[in-house]
Amino acid sequence: MEADHEDGGYDRNKELKLLDETKAGVKGLVDAGLTKDITIKYLDHVKKLALTLLEIRIAFGVIRPRMQLP
Repeated sequence: MEADHEDGGYDRNKELKLLDETKAGVKGLVDAGLTKDITIKYLDHVKKLALTLLEIRIAFGVIRPRMQLP
């Protein structure tokens, strides 16, 4: 198990395991109002995944990027 040492005692894997065990998912936790107690740092991963999916869609011609001209 890998711990995130930047925040001292933060253990990402432990928190992800707890999230998985709830079977509620992120939306369920937000609906239950439990988000203030959760420190899972997933935003960077979500951004990277979204960018990767966008790049794949562009590469396969599924979408075409629009450029705004000045």
